[in-house]
Amino acid sequence: MNQTNQLALDQTIQSSNHPSSPLDPTALYRFFNREGVLLYVGITVDPRVRWHQHSKDKPDWRQVVDIRLEHYDTRDEALDAERRAIQAELPLWNIQHNMGPTVPAQHRARVHTARLLSATPDEIEQKVRRGEWITPGQAAKLFGLGRTKIHSLITAGVIGHRKLPGAAQQPQRECNPADVLRLLAEHRRTYRGEVESAN
Repeated sequence: MNQTNQLALDQTIQSSNHPSSPLDPTALYRFFNREGVLLYVGITVDPRVRWHQHSKDKPDWRQVVDIRLEHYDTRDEALDAERRAIQAELPLWNIQHNMGPTVPAQHRARVHTARLLSATPDEIEQKVRRGEWITPGQAAKLFGLGRTKIHSLITAGVIGHRKLPGAAQQPQRECNPADVLRLLAEHRRTYRGEVESAN
């Protein structure tokens, strides 16, 4: 959050010094990224405390550049407004009210893809080192290459893959972590002159 948003927040929000109850005034907040995409909708009695929690437990927190508030007289009113906002506006990070059978499959796929691609190259590498399969988009991000190049490596058999069941028109593929690590070591030796340590 930039300094302007922090100053506005400090001027408009007063922390409560008592435990919250369903009758307390409650704020509904929306997080937006630089492109104006709605990332998350939530509610809280104390926005500063809640946002501090988000900054600690959400690795994508750094994407938040705009926060908008609405105030409700009670927590129940805010909960109802939150549910309606999530279902109508389809924020990328919300899971509750956002991934059920009434949510269009195209949006569920968009949310899933956004979550996968928001990882940093270091986070993707750690995932691969744990033996987790990754998407071609994540492999492209890890190598600093385009997805087309990763797909051509999959097609050529250089990167093993598996197809995920249940995909609609074009099956989603995932890259074999062992192949990705092998290629990452080769890539670093060739392009960076690095020696890959055995982890």
